[in-house]
Parts: sequence; structure tokens; C-alpha cells
Amino acid sequence: MWFESRKKAEDRVLHVVLSLGIGGAERIVSSLIEGGDAAGISHGVCCLDEKGRLAEALEDAGHEVHLVRRKPGIDLALPFKMARLAVRCGYTTLHAHGETPWFYTVLAVILTQGLRFRCLTTIHGYSGGDNAELAHPRLWRLLMVFTRRVIVVSGALEREMKAVYPVLGKKVETIRNGISPNEKVPAQSRDAWGLRGKTVAGVVSRLSPVKNHLLLLKAAERLIGLGREDLAVMIVGDGPERESLEAYAQRPGLKGHVIFTGERLDALGFYPLFDMFVLPSLSEGISVALLEASALGVPLIASGVGGNTEIVSHMGTGLVFESENLDDLARQIELLLDTPSLAGRLAAGARAWVRETFSVRAMVDRYNRLYLEMAG
Repeated sequence: MWFESRKKAEDRVLHVVLSLGIGGAERIVSSLIEGGDAAGISHGVCCLDEKGRLAEALEDAGHEVHLVRRKPGIDLALPFKMARLAVRCGYTTLHAHGETPWFYTVLAVILTQGLRFRCLTTIHGYSGGDNAELAHPRLWRLLMVFTRRVIVVSGALEREMKAVYPVLGKKVETIRNGISPNEKVPAQSRDAWGLRGKTVAGVVSRLSPVKNHLLLLKAAERLIGLGREDLAVMIVGDGPERESLEAYAQRPGLKGHVIFTGERLDALGFYPLFDMFVLPSLSEGISVALLEASALGVPLIASGVGGNTEIVSHMGTGLVFESENLDDLARQIELLLDTPSLAGRLAAGARAWVRETFSVRAMVDRYNRLYLEMAG
């Protein structure tokens, strides 16, 4: 058969993603690829929808980024294309990131009768919210049968997966996301964004429903209405919710207080503008943005869901509020506004915790050991 026509090649890892847009999971993929160089592990990327803005830097560094366009609906031709690509380029480990890439990666493995490729997946989070069941439990159970390892990024998600899949859950393990605390980018100017004299509540994330940016806007609207006229909200990122969020920001109590930057390759440069970082997500794995804010000394406020509480401990490394609770979020923002000394103490605690616990080097080393173990 066509997949038997090539001799076994040196082990290479192909990451399967929807795109390499500017997001937390995508930046983790980039870190794994860049970190593989030092370990002598060769990496490439297969994008199913579009290459995205992070692809250019990887290609400039000599890494292969392939685009295999997915058709609308269930594209039954796609796994054939993926399998042919992987065979042609000599990839032997397929590493899926996210549910849709995982689905098509498993189909590509099945096409080769499991003889050509080893499959693993990383679940960076899921969009149902912490009070919802896992996205598609029956589908995931089937996918896990054909998957060597299922990596999750937080202990909370590992516990949930093992509870739902008591037998197949033995394949599940946690590798926490990590960042480089010493990464430097030029800081943005407050004057350039009209923030002189403002107190800024900022967030960096994709504008998707699960991130729940609307709750932040409502909390700001309430506090501004109570006399906090210096409060501004800065939202760095783009996504399907942008239009509705921009419409809400035109309300009389918010107009002129909210800035949308759009998608930015230099997102790290915006953290120094923030007096606090607010993440009101309905669900999270391990938020790369929370880690970045911590490393850069920005006080944290986060919803008490998923992996958020593995980064933010209330009154220790930040403030935690009950998910979807507008009153609680407004109280926590007001607390930081009223007590600068608390904000400084929490920021210092978070910075030390992240530097100690969420190292990009430790994350990359764990994945590299896993790749080598699977190849052995």
C-alpha cells in the first residue's frame, strides 16, 4: 500500500493544529518546536485551516509549516492528505493540539493501520465551561483508544478526565504549560494609547465566548458608574466576539473607557500598561497569558475555574472570584484599586510562583522525554 512504500525514517514530530494564530496553545506549540532543536528532535507543523501569524517566524528559523486545507463539515479526504504528507516528509509521531486536530490525526493513524505513526494529543482546555461535561465524551473515548498518550495542562483537567474515563484514563498525564520569564519586548507607551492618568484593567486573549470578556466590561461599567472615572479596560486580541463586545463598549457608561487593540504579535509589550490583569474565563487549562502577566509583575484577578487556581491563590498570588459572578468580580477589582500595597504584594508572590513552577525549559524537557519514550 502507499503508506508502506517508504522505509522507516528517523523519528520526527508533526504538530497538527487548526492554525498558528496568536494564542496560548499556539505559542506553546512554537516553544516545543524551538525547544526541540537543542534536544536534536525535528519538528514540523500541519495547519488544517490557515498558517497564521506565528508560522512566519518558525519558517524563517528553518522549520516546516504545511497547510492542508480543511473543507467545511467533516472532511473525509483530509486524513488521507495528512497521512500522505507525514509519510512523504518522514514524520513518525503525530502530535495533535485540540479536539478537531485530534479527530483527524486519529483517522490518519487508522488509515495506516497504526503502523506508520505514533499519536499523542494535548488538550489545552475545552470550551464548555467548568460546569459542563467534557465536550464529546463518547468521541474522546474512541480517540483515546488509538492515542498513545493524552496530555492535559492542568491537574484539574487530569482529574476530570480520569473520572470520566477510568480505564483509558491511564493514558492521561499532566504537563503544565511553561513560559520564558526573561523574554523581552519593547513596552507600549501609555500616551500612545491615551492612558495617561488611567488605571488599566487589561486582558490578553482570544475574543471567544469561553473567555467571557463581557463580564469584565460589565464590572467596569458598574465601577465607572460609582465614580471610578479613571478606570479603563484594554483588551488585546481578536476573535468572533469582538463585534458584540465593541457594541457593548459603546454604552453610555463605558464609551471612551475601553480599548480594543486587535491581534498583536507584540502582545507582551502591553502588559506593562496594565495595573491589573483580569481573566474572567468560564473554563481554562493553564492560561499562558496569566503566566506572562505574573512573570511581568502585573497583579492578577481570575475566575476560580480549571487551571486558574493552580496559578492564582486568593490573597497569595492574586485574587480569585466566583465564575460568572459580576458582584464578586467588581469587588475584587475595587479591592486592588483601593489597596495598592496589596496589589504589589500579590504581584511579587505570583512572579516568584510562576518562575519556580512554570518554566518553559521544564515543559519542553517533559515533552522531549515523552517523544523519546514513545519512540523507544
